[in-house]
Amino acid sequence: MAKKKLLEVIEDMTSFAIKHNLLNGKPVIENVIKALDKRLEMEIKPPSEEKLNAWNKLGTHAVLHCSSDRAVGKIIKEVTGSKYSHTAIFLLIQGVPFVFESQAKKGFHKIGFKEWVEKWGYDYTATDATGKFTYSDIEPHLGKKYDFLTLGRHLNKALTKQWIKDNQSDKRLVCSEGAGLVMKFPNAEELTPADVRKLCSTHKVLIEIWE
Repeated sequence: MAKKKLLEVIEDMTSFAIKHNLLNGKPVIENVIKALDKRLEMEIKPPSEEKLNAWNKLGTHAVLHCSSDRAVGKIIKEVTGSKYSHTAIFLLIQGVPFVFESQAKKGFHKIGFKEWVEKWGYDYTATDATGKFTYSDIEPHLGKKYDFLTLGRHLNKALTKQWIKDNQSDKRLVCSEGAGLVMKFPNAEELTPADVRKLCSTHKVLIEIWE
């Protein structure tokens, strides 16, 4: 059933790409996903006050286990059979809240918490990561591009149960891999957002925002 749903999502994306003439040029996956996300951005509702002020309940260090219905999010949720489609790192720096994450357009980068909420509007569960990482664990990964190839490897693993190795993957990151590296989880490259949530299952839940 999960495989059938995954194939339906891929079919929907392909139909969208053909309709909007996105299959010309390379890389095709980036073209389709970015165009879909641009369309979906128009549908995001303004964030609630609860979401905008949630950083006050996140302490100084946290992992944000997120969900969205954007293009990549839909695929990830079908692949993993989980409600989680994205993972991000929260860090309070000199009293200012920041989020560190990997996104298709910017790769692994820093963004202010308020801007992050307004831009993406994720629902999420936040788990405590106090003492689990420092800024020095984040800094080496800043600027790395989004890893569309790893997204493809996760799709392949869901369909074939086999993981395809990539010797250049340390130069690119998907969201859950970035969070896994910061948290020093083993085999971070293969982690999905659902895997990261499981690895944080013993950590205190700081807040849950599901609207």
